[in-house]
Amino acid sequence: MPGPPEAKSKRKSRTYIPFGRVTGVQKWNDTEALAPSRRLSIPAKLPPATSTVTSVEKVLETVRAHLRKHAEGTGDTSASQPKFDDLTLYDVSEAEENKLWECEVKRLIQTVKDMSEPLEFKNYGSFLQPDTKAAYEGLSTLADRLLVNLHICRQDNEVVFLQFSEKKYGASAHTNSERVLERFVDNAKVSMEDSKEATISKSTMISYFALVDYITAVAARFAVLGADHDTWQRRALSGLAKYSAKLKVLSRNSEAYALRSIDVGKRFTTERNVMRTFGISRVGVETNLGERAPVMGLGGNEAIFDSPHGFVPWNRNNHDHSGRAKELEALLQQGDPAEDFYFSDIAFVFHWTSSTLFSMVQRLKTSSLSGFPVDGFDICSVVYKRGTSDSPLPIFIHQDRDGEISGSSYLNFIKHAYAGFALVQQAVDEIQKRKADGKGLGRDELTGKDPRSGTYIMAQKREGSEEDMDETAKAPLIPLTTLAEVVTVMVPLLFTDPIVVRELQSSLRLLGELLSIDVEEKLTPRSPDFTAAVSLRTNTFELLSSSCLRESDFRSLSMSLVVHRDRQIPHPKVPANTDAWSKTSKELIRQRLREVHQRRERLIKEGREWDIEETSVRVQCPQYVYTVLTICGILVAGGLTSAFTMGQRVRGVDPFGIATFSWVVAGFIVVVSKSIRVNDWPWRDFLLGRVTCRSLSELQAVTGLNDQDLLLYLLTKESENVLITRGPYNKMFTRKGDSGFSIDIKPEMRTLFSSGVIFVKVSMSDGSALVCLDLRRGAEKRDVRTEIRHNERMCEGDLVCQYPPRPGDMIQDVELSQLTEGRMYIVFSRWRKILGIYHSAETKVR
Repeated sequence: MPGPPEAKSKRKSRTYIPFGRVTGVQKWNDTEALAPSRRLSIPAKLPPATSTVTSVEKVLETVRAHLRKHAEGTGDTSASQPKFDDLTLYDVSEAEENKLWECEVKRLIQTVKDMSEPLEFKNYGSFLQPDTKAAYEGLSTLADRLLVNLHICRQDNEVVFLQFSEKKYGASAHTNSERVLERFVDNAKVSMEDSKEATISKSTMISYFALVDYITAVAARFAVLGADHDTWQRRALSGLAKYSAKLKVLSRNSEAYALRSIDVGKRFTTERNVMRTFGISRVGVETNLGERAPVMGLGGNEAIFDSPHGFVPWNRNNHDHSGRAKELEALLQQGDPAEDFYFSDIAFVFHWTSSTLFSMVQRLKTSSLSGFPVDGFDICSVVYKRGTSDSPLPIFIHQDRDGEISGSSYLNFIKHAYAGFALVQQAVDEIQKRKADGKGLGRDELTGKDPRSGTYIMAQKREGSEEDMDETAKAPLIPLTTLAEVVTVMVPLLFTDPIVVRELQSSLRLLGELLSIDVEEKLTPRSPDFTAAVSLRTNTFELLSSSCLRESDFRSLSMSLVVHRDRQIPHPKVPANTDAWSKTSKELIRQRLREVHQRRERLIKEGREWDIEETSVRVQCPQYVYTVLTICGILVAGGLTSAFTMGQRVRGVDPFGIATFSWVVAGFIVVVSKSIRVNDWPWRDFLLGRVTCRSLSELQAVTGLNDQDLLLYLLTKESENVLITRGPYNKMFTRKGDSGFSIDIKPEMRTLFSSGVIFVKVSMSDGSALVCLDLRRGAEKRDVRTEIRHNERMCEGDLVCQYPPRPGDMIQDVELSQLTEGRMYIVFSRWRKILGIYHSAETKVR
């Protein structure tokens, strides 16, 4: 895979040739010059983009960037740049290549011209059938063929990078693609021995084209929503257009074209190794490529290979090894600055397009890690608000088709992920509308003995503040009866995958380095404040997954506490892990939730007055102090008044003894009042109406607030203060010290869920364990785990529970331990499989 372009130290002045422009070198003195017609800075309150800001002409100009002439003063003013995604290698003429590119660009521009209109999936071929296991197997087979063609595209481009710009060459990506293609060719030879027909059927070809069109169309909308500027959009659309055209051309005969791609790559690498063996270091630039070679085009006409920097045609028998060696040596030399920027631009576009499409197509295949059949899966993405209402930062968490889980609380990441959720919601709304109008996609009647897989989707996206949201409202489960409907929602759902979102972010950062743009400020997407939950699962998954068993203490993400946020809130009257919650009326649940929100609003109001220091929390309590002093003052005054008014009227009674007694009682009340809440309350603090709390139990006693609410508050605010904590239950806090603030109350599991800490249950060789995912603010900068994969090894710094509580155990607490150098023997422990998210809401953690 090509590496990132070299970042320059100077950011205000840079020599750069705009990608796709047939002009000389231009000088940019300010980032504003990069966007003369539209500024990159987007106010946060603007709604998401509904159309593209680029045009067919600009994207085509970018697609044909290889035709750009060299800058003046470099010597050669006629030679073109090396061409990537070359179609002429695969029996296509240059004229046909240009027509195909133009057709794909127009299609994608039309797709993003008005994004308020839902995308229409062309439900042809195999997509017409119901959602059976056979239908999913057909989709997986189609994805396999598409994946092979993607490997051909990637290998071809990597070989060009190796020829002309080795620093952008991705050796591991090239090796991976080459091995995949070799395995595919070997398997194809075996299967073709029993079949005279090497090409795929017409129906499969139609389905293949429809899938390519839909994936690239959704990717185009995702890219446009990612950054509202022509600089990015024209590059992204050009990469998708070229890949789309090549994927369709390769589908005609993937087996033969894979072998062709392998041989071209090996021929070059072999000659390159020979050159290095003989120590060839510098030769002339001019080379002899021999005569033009005819290559058959799509319509039977000859396609002329007319590029001095391209691949040698497949059917050309060129034995001029000396000339070939000179050509390769010349091309391996460092080029001029214009060429460097050209390759940096190409590397950036190629990397995003290739990585995004690879991630998408891979998820359409059968999962080899989950252990479920092809029609057994639960793909889920959730964005929920954590913490307190004064700082309700969102958290993103995703479960992919393999059952692997990852998440993030990085705000910019969640903004980019919004595009995927918006595309899913649009697709679901369109399916519901079609079903209501009786115009469903495909045929939903069964034609064979294969039963339905029972696919359905749950989608809920809410925009705005949480105050306007009904937490008890649940999204309906919408049945998807045909494969066309499944693909319609599955493809946009896959764009919420963290791998795809991070690839978009990485590409925008590379673009910022290339063009000296402040990405965080000027290429941030338009995204509203939102929460969302989307799940695509099947009945097959529910029948086979142990996470769906009633007695299981773990759940799939779509059925966990993460989605059911109303159950994250502790309330003594309604336990979250029993049937009481589901049997309670919505009105009563709303009442309980209002009580909890009022309780937390009081916490927030009082928390603003606290002084949080490194080892203590200082709370203002003048009302309590003045009440105690008032009572004591009344006692003392009453005693003195009694002494003076009584005088000698009562024989045998010293009137001032009553006064002394009142003084003693008042003093006793003050001492008890000072000691009953905290261990140490200095007189100065007492008289000033404040108390210094050095433990969570003291803070709870002083404020009278719910202990779990206090824990949630401290966990949420930890990144905003300097508080250092100590045990016995402070393992979830990041700053620890022997003399810090004592966390002496156990947190409940649902409290940790609300703060952004998730526990995942995994299967090990000797039982099961819990692994902690920390998705709180700043997790990306700390050495904490934010994702978990199958068959992974425990690492230093992980928070784990080696022996989760089981039914019947006397102690039902989750005991955490952090892997450190002193416990390195655990580092070699490896779990085999992810079971699900721990679901025991009221379990305490220590």
